[in-house]
Amino acid sequence: MSLAYYIQDYEADFPDVRENSRLREACLLTYQLEIPMLCKTEWIRKKVLQSGSSNVKIVPPALDIDTFYRQDAAWQGEHCHVLGMYRPSTPQRDPETLIATFALIKKLRPDAIIWIFGSDSIPQELLNNGLIDKNLGVVSNTDLPVVYSSADIFLETSIFHGFGRTIAEAMACQAACVITNSGGPTAFAKDGYNCIMRPPKDVKGLAKAVVSLLNDEEARSHLSDQGRFSVQAFDPQKSAHAIATILNIKKN
Repeated sequence: MSLAYYIQDYEADFPDVRENSRLREACLLTYQLEIPMLCKTEWIRKKVLQSGSSNVKIVPPALDIDTFYRQDAAWQGEHCHVLGMYRPSTPQRDPETLIATFALIKKLRPDAIIWIFGSDSIPQELLNNGLIDKNLGVVSNTDLPVVYSSADIFLETSIFHGFGRTIAEAMACQAACVITNSGGPTAFAKDGYNCIMRPPKDVKGLAKAVVSLLNDEEARSHLSDQGRFSVQAFDPQKSAHAIATILNIKKN
């Protein structure tokens, strides 16, 4: 049996890990294990190499594009202009910037319909003051493609990402993406080509980008088409074959 470490994100920088010196030290030590290490992006590879590893290889990302595609039916027959994942349990996704950006979007475009998903528990005032029009809560993988397809724009405000799976899924479902320059997604997300990208915590820049797409259907359509095209190469079989090759796993 081959033993390897598939690194999904740079966990040493997760806020709860950074705040615990012993936990962070233990996390950093795992990057120095004498076993093959795999990751999906050059961003993760560089971070792990800087942490003392000498053996990290990149394998192609995998995404089931036969599941994640633009659905004809919107979520329960409804539609939103802007969708975001709000999950306070993962603070590196920066829920504060997400909400602040939504607030500015509503100020600039009061008619914008905003939905969130990712958590069943959100501050009630976000719903009471009309900032969030609907919270879909925790959404199953089965329902995610329909949720993405219900949106014109997907807004992502993370501080950093190992890969950016929600972005890739939204692109596959042809939601135009406004995202932060957050590390891993730069492997496939290109500003002005298949998304609009702004620095982390740039509330004003993110909000203006969303509003510009709300006002420009042609630009929105271009990004949604290019997004789908950009993630079509994320073939699960190619990814599995690359892992098997690195680990020298032979077919029975």
